[in-house]
Amino acid sequence: MSTEQKQSKVADAIKAGDVVSVPFGAKYLCGIVKDVNPQNITIDNYKSNEILVPNNNKVYKFFPGQKFDIREFEKVDDNSPEKLSLKEKLDKFLSRTEVGSYKNLMANNKGDLVQLLKGQMTNNMFNGQSIITNPEGKQELKNWACKFQLFRGEDGNLKLNTAWKQDQLQTKVYGVELTPEQLKNTMEKNQSVVIERETKDQKPFKAFCKFDKDLNSFVTSQYNEVIAERMKVSYTKREDLKILEESKKEPKNVFKEKNEETAAKEVKPKAKKGRGI
Repeated sequence: MSTEQKQSKVADAIKAGDVVSVPFGAKYLCGIVKDVNPQNITIDNYKSNEILVPNNNKVYKFFPGQKFDIREFEKVDDNSPEKLSLKEKLDKFLSRTEVGSYKNLMANNKGDLVQLLKGQMTNNMFNGQSIITNPEGKQELKNWACKFQLFRGEDGNLKLNTAWKQDQLQTKVYGVELTPEQLKNTMEKNQSVVIERETKDQKPFKAFCKFDKDLNSFVTSQYNEVIAERMKVSYTKREDLKILEESKKEPKNVFKEKNEETAAKEVKPKAKKGRGI
């Protein structure tokens, strides 16, 4: 296939309004497509306004809700102690689970891979084992279960966040108790709530918090103002729909029952039949 044909194929696949990712040095630029032609694609990079990039097979189209470029899995994290790529970190972690490897995750756990690329917790639990040293100083095999997700660290690299299954429910998140309203919304209504906390350096931050019944714990994810607003609108619509459905339920016809009761009282008793005197 010629270069022109490849470019034409990409142009057919990508259209205005799509979210795409393109290589930029050791990083990747993400943005919304504004215009497409066989030679170039104009994207809005959120931070750098509109950028003109070559229209070729290095332009990667995101699926709805996707947050991370899977090509970043190959990038080595120079700030980590082991100098491993995310792919290597996942492979090392998964080798202690029933999945076995990163390759098996890619082949057999497509749903969880989608969740990772969206920056969300995996749908499935991952059961594994580790050798630990107990309080008596002896080594023993410990079984565990967890879910995990990806997030972007302050250094710009993708990181792995693991949430472990808990035997007892803890209602403190980052050292602070959730309010009764937050507990109700996340446990009974299955909603994500926004929590406000402080770092060890007393810097304020926000995060999403949601109850995971599989883990029997509250899991958090990075806060995003746009997503928070969308969730607020979604939850309001859900509550309005619930109210509407309840209002559609046929109420008892009080007036009909009352009229029937009045009519019954007004019926004159029939005269008893008998011989006259």
